[in-house]
Amino acid sequence: MAKNRTDTDWKLVEKIAALLEKSLSPSAKVQHNVTLPVLSTPRRTRQCDVVITYGEPPRQTITIVEVQKRTRKPELTTFHGWVKKMQQVGAQHLICVSVRGFPDSIIEAVRTEYGPTVRLLTLEELQQQTFENLEFIVPYVPYRQPQVTIEAVGPMMLENLPPDSVPTLQGDFVKDEKLYEVDGEEKMLALTDLLTPALLKISDTFYLTGRIEPASYGTEIDLVQFRENLWFRYGGKRYKVRALPVKVKVENRIYELPLTCYAYRQEFVDGALAWVTSANGVFDGKDVQLRLVFKPNEAGFLRPVSVEFQGMSRLGIFFSPNRELIFTSMSQHYPENQRKELQ
Repeated sequence: MAKNRTDTDWKLVEKIAALLEKSLSPSAKVQHNVTLPVLSTPRRTRQCDVVITYGEPPRQTITIVEVQKRTRKPELTTFHGWVKKMQQVGAQHLICVSVRGFPDSIIEAVRTEYGPTVRLLTLEELQQQTFENLEFIVPYVPYRQPQVTIEAVGPMMLENLPPDSVPTLQGDFVKDEKLYEVDGEEKMLALTDLLTPALLKISDTFYLTGRIEPASYGTEIDLVQFRENLWFRYGGKRYKVRALPVKVKVENRIYELPLTCYAYRQEFVDGALAWVTSANGVFDGKDVQLRLVFKPNEAGFLRPVSVEFQGMSRLGIFFSPNRELIFTSMSQHYPENQRKELQ
């Protein structure tokens, strides 16, 4: 079963703000949900939504980012509390983020009292899936959750072992028994572990050849083609695998993750600093999240510069000649968060 919106809105804004600031300052260290000591009373601490560290000691500077946790503009007293927190923890800069903008009282205070020490950022949710000169073809990310059935295995060929001496791979144990290893990898692997990169390659082939991956299909593959230096443990010895044919059936459960698009705007600066698209959902109790940041290149065209995703093993991004964009993705439910800078 699939559900959308895994985070509360303000928690999601925190994550988006952290990714945006890292994208705008790639060399900086960006941390989410950090506790910093108060200078006057080191035993006392203050929680900061996001902390950005620039440079190295002794020339290191710190910026704290505070997110408005309500669906209305922050009040002046809230803003003054953020400024006091910046001073208490010894940060040099404060970035305030709101999804509703800021009242004139705060804008005037920054303009006349704090100057560049404080920056006011609005994460504006857009009504359409369009960024300037870039348009999303569909307003969602197709999320594929493959179910793989191993229908047949073998005959396997091992180096220096006659074919009639190679064990017959039968039964359910074949899928989960860790009988294989690859040079350079410490842990033993099961047949299901070997299948993952092979199936991702097959899925890529559909898109590279302009075909749509079927919801259900069968295929035969030789896993040695996808894993160099593959070895099989048998009878206390290690044998080089020369062939390992497998017949599988793949059934894709396909869900749609709705996209939400934002523009990141700073007071006193014309235009948006960056744009971001976000998609969130829960599938079979597992979080699936995507955040992708766009910035204009020298020619003025938007390009993705940073991506953060969870629950996806692959994310495909394709551009058409007229600057339309479409997502394709496949998930193996990997639990770790992944973040990448895009070239």
